[in-house]
Amino acid sequence: MEEATPNLKTLDLSPHSRFIIGSVSEDNSEDEIGSMLKGDLLEDKERSSSPASISSDTISDMGLSSCQENLALQMRPSMSGLHLVKQGRERKKIDLQRDFTVASPAEFVTRFGGNKVIEKVLIANNGIAAVKCMRSIRRWSYEMFRNERAIRFVVMVTPEDLKANAEYIKMADHYVPVPGGPNNNNYANVELILDIAKRIPVQAVWAGWGHASENPKLPELLHKNGIAFMGPPSQAMWALGDKIASSIVAQTAGIPTLPWSGSGLKVDWQESDLKKGILNVPQEVYEKGYVKDVDDGLKCAVKLAKMVGYVSAGTVEYLYSQDGSFYFLELNPRLQVEHPCTEMVADVNLPAAQLQIAMGIPLHRIKDIRMLYGFTAWGDTPIDFDNSLNAPCPRGHVIAARITSENPDEGFKPSSGTVQELNFRSNKNVWGYFSVAAAGGLHEFADSQFGHCFSWGENREEAIS
Repeated sequence: MEEATPNLKTLDLSPHSRFIIGSVSEDNSEDEIGSMLKGDLLEDKERSSSPASISSDTISDMGLSSCQENLALQMRPSMSGLHLVKQGRERKKIDLQRDFTVASPAEFVTRFGGNKVIEKVLIANNGIAAVKCMRSIRRWSYEMFRNERAIRFVVMVTPEDLKANAEYIKMADHYVPVPGGPNNNNYANVELILDIAKRIPVQAVWAGWGHASENPKLPELLHKNGIAFMGPPSQAMWALGDKIASSIVAQTAGIPTLPWSGSGLKVDWQESDLKKGILNVPQEVYEKGYVKDVDDGLKCAVKLAKMVGYVSAGTVEYLYSQDGSFYFLELNPRLQVEHPCTEMVADVNLPAAQLQIAMGIPLHRIKDIRMLYGFTAWGDTPIDFDNSLNAPCPRGHVIAARITSENPDEGFKPSSGTVQELNFRSNKNVWGYFSVAAAGGLHEFADSQFGHCFSWGENREEAIS
């Protein structure tokens, strides 16, 4: 007997519904956006309207043909990568140099050497994580297929998120109602996530950060059911998701750790030292506890990941010293909340890279990765990632600021409520994204962070200014 489909909702918005968060693409100046989108809309009515996600339906679905010109001038593309007009123009030129077209994810997988076609993704998250995932992947979809809806998104929605008028719900193609309350009832419930993924069905699950993103059971169960997890495999997550376990793996890999991270480094001490609160650490012992520079730290991170068969995005954390040394702390087996910082200095769309990796696309075939390492965008020549001559070339400095709803009079306790007004406009080097808009709000079970802002500059001083 066929299993019943879950209570799947297709979003149907009125022709007057518009959901726009002000931000300017790194690919174009504000004036260029309007003219470019206007041309696209007039040129091909069947094409996805823009890299932006303005609602849960396309323009043609909403019957907005009579006001396309006005709407095109208001839309803001989603963003990922260096927020520079010059960089954007260069990327456009690269895109125009393609001597091929790709019409669908299936054709993309075949052309670029993948092994799994992904056309529908379940986002097992909410808030700004869900917003960022959809914006980034739709931007990539528009660049690759000229159709931002080539990848469809299904989201989980609690009664609280629905009542709060959360932005990610409006952006999704479909939503599935799930129980409310604490996240173990919904976004962190591995069995529920698997059940929804199987019954819709979807080909992949993206968990983002928080909730179930670091639970090894999720990739394990998804793999058993033939569903891709857009993150590391379960065995790598088991090994590195725990601070103690990751420290042991790091030491096994020959990566030095400091005494307080359980490295086993010992020094001589007396009871009198304990009373004085002083512990003298010889310089030679201290120097065993850190990697010497940025390059050394990156090599250690890669070695650590290879040891446990790590796949997809992850974050190795080091304690940074002003003298340039780095001290290993832990590895987060997920996308970092501040990952747009990496995107902006490296010009790599990380959620889109996660998707392509889940499709089985080799790293050396991913356009952003090839460009980061100085290779031609659409080539297929292998890249020796271990060769120092092929070191990536990031550029600039980024400062990030989290926008949260917290009460400073109560020790910055998370606060819920309604957003009366939200007005943020990006410029060439400053942008942000948000999980709520005017008339939206935050409920008691929501993450207190509802926005993220970033500033790019050639150096730290310029980023601050």
